[in-house]
Amino acid sequence: MKNITLQHIIFAYVVAVNLLAFIVYGIDKHKAKRSKWRISEYALLMLAVVGGSVGAWLGMKVWHHKTLHKKFKFGIPLILIVQIAIIILCSCTHKTNDFSPSIVHVSSPKIHSKPPSCSVSQMDNNQFLAYPPQPVLLSKVIIERYISHSRSER
Repeated sequence: MKNITLQHIIFAYVVAVNLLAFIVYGIDKHKAKRSKWRISEYALLMLAVVGGSVGAWLGMKVWHHKTLHKKFKFGIPLILIVQIAIIILCSCTHKTNDFSPSIVHVSSPKIHSKPPSCSVSQMDNNQFLAYPPQPVLLSKVIIERYISHSRSER
C-alpha cells in the first residue's frame, strides 16, 4: 500500500472542494432558472474561500452564473489571486514541504532581537534558525531568494 502524505491529502481536498464548488454553482444556476429555493451567496463565496476558487470561477464561466454580481465578478478572482500568492509564499519558504525551520541570514543588527512568538537560535554571526517564520524575517528571506535566483539566471 502506498504511503499517504500530507501533500496527497491536500491535493485530494483541493480537487474535491473545487469539484464541489463547480457542481454547486451549476445546481444554483439550475434552481435560479426554475425559481426554486437557492443556495445563499455566502455559501457560494465560502466554497471559494475554503479552497474552491478555481471550481467557483469555472462554475461562473461554464454555467454563466453570478457573472454580473460585483462581489462574484471581482471577489472570486481576488480570492484565487490571494490563494495563489499563499501557495507561492509557502513554496518559497518551505522548499522541502516539510515545514522545517528556515535559516535566515540577517545583516541588520536591529532584527537580531528575538520575536515574542518565535523560537530563534543564533547559529553564527549572521544566521538565525527561526520557527515559525516571522513576517519580517520571512519577507527578508523571500527577497534574498528572489535576488539570488535572478542573479543565478544571468
